[in-house]
Amino acid sequence: MLKLPILSLYKVSTEVLNYAGMLINIVTLFLWMRINNMTIVVGILRAGGDTKFSMFLDGIIIWIVGVPLAAVGAFFFHLPVYYVYLLAMARK
Repeated sequence: MLKLPILSLYKVSTEVLNYAGMLINIVTLFLWMRINNMTIVVGILRAGGDTKFSMFLDGIIIWIVGVPLAAVGAFFFHLPVYYVYLLAMARK
């Protein structure tokens, strides 16, 4: 809804606008999952004293799943930036 008016503010090529539009679509698809994760991990688990499991979810999963998937997608498969971001979001 607001994607096109916001992207039209920038004087960039149409390819950049298409990539940015795809990234915005991916962010909107995963936003509910990220908010739910933040509410559970930060709001409930950490407040309840379960800091070790929260550290596992936040830190270790990012470095074992998210970063390697994004690196493989970017450097080995040479995927476009929106697919790399999608692979990084697969950790959620």
